[in-house]
Amino acid sequence: MGRRIPFYADAAVQGWRGLIDQIHEFDFSKLDYEVVGSIFERLIGPEERHKYGQYYTRVEVVDLINSFCIRTGDAKVLDPACGGGTFLVRAYARKKVLAENRNHRDLLTDVYGTDISQFAAHLTTMNLATRDLVEDENYPRVGRSDFFNVLPDSPFVKLPQKLKSEGLGIKYQNISIPPLDAVIANPPYVRQEDIPRAKKKPKDGGPEAGTKEFYSRRVEQMANAKLPGRSDLHCYFWPHASTFLKPDGMLGFVTSSQWLDVEYGFHLQRWLLQNFEILALLESPVEPWFVGARVATTVTIARRCDSAAKREANTVRFVQLRKPLSELLEHDETTLGAVLAADALRDEILQIANDVTHSRYRCRLVNQGTLWQEGVDLGRIMRGEDDSAEDADGEAASHSESDMPKAADDYYGGKWGVFLRAPDLWFELTNQYSQNFCALGQLVEIRFGVKSGKDDFFYPKDSAADCLEAFADPVGFEHEYGVPRSQVENGSIKLVLAGDKRGELHAIESEYLEPEVHSLMEVKGFVARASDCSRLIFLAPSPRSSLKKWAKAYVKWGEERGVHLGSTCAQRVTKEKEWFDLTGHRRGVAFWPKAQQYKHAIPLNSDNLQANCNLYDLFPEEGVSGKALAALLNSTPVILAKHQFGRPVGVEGNLKTEIVDVLMMLVPDLRHAPRKTILALEAAMDALAEREPKQLLSERRLRTMAFKKSGKYSELELLADDSELDMPDRRALDHTVLELLGVKTKKERDEWINRLYDHLRHFFDETRRKEEQAIVNKNTTKRKGAVSPQDLATQLAAELNTHEPNLFRSYKDFFLDAGVGDSWIAREVPYEGVPEVQVDLHDVGVRFARGKKQIEFVAMPSEAHAALAVLAIREMRRETVQLPRAELACVTLLRDYQAFIDKRDQRLRITVAERVADEDVQTAVFALLVEQVRRGAKAPAN
Repeated sequence: MGRRIPFYADAAVQGWRGLIDQIHEFDFSKLDYEVVGSIFERLIGPEERHKYGQYYTRVEVVDLINSFCIRTGDAKVLDPACGGGTFLVRAYARKKVLAENRNHRDLLTDVYGTDISQFAAHLTTMNLATRDLVEDENYPRVGRSDFFNVLPDSPFVKLPQKLKSEGLGIKYQNISIPPLDAVIANPPYVRQEDIPRAKKKPKDGGPEAGTKEFYSRRVEQMANAKLPGRSDLHCYFWPHASTFLKPDGMLGFVTSSQWLDVEYGFHLQRWLLQNFEILALLESPVEPWFVGARVATTVTIARRCDSAAKREANTVRFVQLRKPLSELLEHDETTLGAVLAADALRDEILQIANDVTHSRYRCRLVNQGTLWQEGVDLGRIMRGEDDSAEDADGEAASHSESDMPKAADDYYGGKWGVFLRAPDLWFELTNQYSQNFCALGQLVEIRFGVKSGKDDFFYPKDSAADCLEAFADPVGFEHEYGVPRSQVENGSIKLVLAGDKRGELHAIESEYLEPEVHSLMEVKGFVARASDCSRLIFLAPSPRSSLKKWAKAYVKWGEERGVHLGSTCAQRVTKEKEWFDLTGHRRGVAFWPKAQQYKHAIPLNSDNLQANCNLYDLFPEEGVSGKALAALLNSTPVILAKHQFGRPVGVEGNLKTEIVDVLMMLVPDLRHAPRKTILALEAAMDALAEREPKQLLSERRLRTMAFKKSGKYSELELLADDSELDMPDRRALDHTVLELLGVKTKKERDEWINRLYDHLRHFFDETRRKEEQAIVNKNTTKRKGAVSPQDLATQLAAELNTHEPNLFRSYKDFFLDAGVGDSWIAREVPYEGVPEVQVDLHDVGVRFARGKKQIEFVAMPSEAHAALAVLAIREMRRETVQLPRAELACVTLLRDYQAFIDKRDQRLRITVAERVADEDVQTAVFALLVEQVRRGAKAPAN
């Protein structure tokens, strides 16, 4: 094909010709690495980005990771998912600072990259090659490949050995990746359900490359890492990357943070603890680290270590950053300044000897051996091996159906995210009274409620009362329903609605039906009552031959509908048990709801009811009072605890708690409580049982949005403004629970309670605010379809203008605040051209260019004047620019104004990311929003 380029359509030729003409005007040797990163971010298609999980990483995050991982100028480094090349270019720049005498060719032999996307690999190659276009042998070691097809010390790319060899043409050499000092990366963010599955089994030559099964087998064979099928794609990158490392090589990844808290991540935790010293885990609640990805992210820094003793003695630093990294790494905009700033923060973190909290960050120190032991202890709890209690035959009952390590001393998992995200109040409480906390799994056994497999069959609704009211005449009743009215009236037979939309009426003998608690929503109080239940549960024992007429007919009807073929029902079948048999399920003394929102109630099961699997059955360990336990679990410290160990879902204030989350949750330890405290807790539970629980936000606050939208302002004021946190019996309960923890005096307990309530009020109010904003966004989208970037930018600008007007400060505002008086100069600014600082032997000023062509030059007194002018021109309309006459005043104003712009743009990016999921739309909205903000604030509309 030679120099010809194929196009899918002739109409595309003209567009590409125009693009090439524009590109021709640029000097690519002067393109900054972030420009290429931006090209990567904006040009890669949404489908490819979703498929490969490609997201651009902020340069400050890259610099910090590189600082931890690259300590010498000759370090060998790999980025296995190099994207636009930011990690490798910044590694190149860092190594050049650390070893000034190393030339471009030598530096290129130190950095290696792979990417599954050909476009990304090309961008990385260009980004590295343009660091020095003078060098003849300018061949970055970057290959286009699935990382899992690349093996240590095996060729992964071919590069020219020389440009020409006399008479022989071009020679090529195979390039392998040598043992590495560091692997640094933002691995692809691809959820497990989006990873292709193998179509071939091993006996048929499978699994195929690029599939989940292939990745799983590769890391197990190469790195002895056993990861479950639920693992996201990035989990496989960790062990495979480790096979390239030297014995003390460094691993620095920025990834989704889910692995810190969920079951699939427990396997990754275990592998890390067994192979690495984990130096630091860092998160930032104040800014996103993935450009375009709406996912919480964590930086992990680890050093490979084969010594179990060293790993056990290592201290893990859990760092929550409380300022944007651009502030923490503030520097003079030079490469040297960036390296020194990153190194300073790195050294500061690594030198921390005790827990520390201040305005810049919080650092919690945890011994790595302690992390392992806590994971081992959780395994014992999950297997029912609590040291304090075993079954009579010496075997502990299982708490969960999850897969788990079998060995008694093996690691199960841990909630590492708590160390990063829990509020300061949580750590103050748990540190001060640590000896009186325990995992809830040490107090209680937890099991799922009944898993039916077909709710509309097993959970019918009682319709007997409606039927009796509809037909008072016995003859008419029996003709209509097929059963004597007297048997329904005396309760021996029930008429129930079952099937699709509960649309079919059936008769069932009452002895096979009981009330069923279906969800927390229908439980009205702190005690579950049969009268609360809207459904019944069909409890028919095996064998079918023992069933009475109507129950047997109901089972047959279910089989005619294929209910028995469902996987859950089919798996229920044994020699002794038929598919319909739900009997034998133990009933808990209380219920823990799997999903929760603004209501916290752990209902006592005084009526011995059956619960659906939306609720967990709680069984106190021997010697633990069920009523006292229920009181404890309804207390406010437990509300705080569940939000540290649970899993937020979406932005609607929903919290999900799996069994493992509840078992791990730290609660006050009841096991050694004095009798007086147990009686006080039981009395507190009796008091709660007399009323219905309130929401954790007042009814007025919860309905504010709906009532204001309907104009019901006067009605809103009539709604109750108190919440569960205002109830006297709750405060009395919390006093008892805090006394159990060891808080001695009433004054101290009141102080703790006030702080708890203040924190939770703010937490739930902020949660509701986010929920309301999500409703607005959803309604806007539904009403208008996809909101245009322009409309969304205008809407955001209006909101920010009202709530954060300081973001709209202009260059003129800063100039006036600088206090230069009459000591200033002015320069006319041309309407066209990109402004650039130009300093040479003859001139100092601002060059205005279109492509490579200069269209005008404006002289300036100094380089500081030129730099300030360029910044001001970019931020204002093309008009006369005023500058301080004194050079020092220019330097000061430039510093202050640049710092403001950085913070402003960071805030705008966060605002856009909160409202937009699509990465391309985010980019467009941000650009439009910046333009509107640059125009300055407007007076808010009345």
